[in-house]
Amino acid sequence: MNKKQLNKNTEILQSILNFVESESGYTISGTSREYNIPFLRAIYSQLCKEFTFASNREIGEMINRDHSTISYYNKTLSNEALTYPKMFVIYDKYKKINDKNYKYSDSDFVLLTKNNGLLENEVKFLRNQIKTLNTDLTDNEIKYRTLPEQQKKTYDIRAKATLDSFKWIEQNNECKVYNGS
Repeated sequence: MNKKQLNKNTEILQSILNFVESESGYTISGTSREYNIPFLRAIYSQLCKEFTFASNREIGEMINRDHSTISYYNKTLSNEALTYPKMFVIYDKYKKINDKNYKYSDSDFVLLTKNNGLLENEVKFLRNQIKTLNTDLTDNEIKYRTLPEQQKKTYDIRAKATLDSFKWIEQNNECKVYNGS
């Protein structure tokens, strides 16, 4: 490979790295083993194999991994990574932008449709849960939950004084004086 091709590969490798990191919100060239990171590295590796002539060593150098790890990503982990909707979306988006001949396969369409249906059902479930939770709350309780911590403390002090005054009215024999602390 001549120097011009090597520079072109490096530019493309870097652009793929930038794309994956910006789409995911994660830095994949670090040492993190957070759940999503290996899958994102696998997506990066797969895209590099498809869009460059870079070796596993060159791909690995971009994300601080050795050639055997890149080989593992390409043979094993990238297939698993593509089963996760967020990973598939990143992979698919890059391919759509950079591969004019990219077409969905039937299995891609089935997977996306299935995942979309699952997400829609989950959103409906969560919306119903929120409605259920909010129906038991007064307007003041709902507003209270949006207050910053310091305002909550002040509110709690004032609410306690008010509630204690109801006890005083009921008992009509004791009066407490609050100094606001």
